[in-house]
Amino acid sequence: PCFQEAVDAIAMLEGSYGTDDYLDGWQWSEEVEVEGDAEETAKKTAEYYNNGFPADLVSRLRDLHREGKREARPGSIDQWFES
Repeated sequence: PCFQEAVDAIAMLEGSYGTDDYLDGWQWSEEVEVEGDAEETAKKTAEYYNNGFPADLVSRLRDLHREGKREARPGSIDQWFES
């Protein structure tokens, strides 16, 4: 599945899908400089998230959510992604 599908699955689990809480959950992280034009950068970013996230992303986040250990902040799961 693509990263957006995983995000939506987690939002449904926590009950925020389709609400203002869902939109409020999207946050910006620190700004970084990247090389390339906007289209190229957007494509690389989408590929990073769609191809780099672990297959068990949803179950990992589900388990953390159920255990009350989920950190809902930008960058909290970056270490799970493959470069």
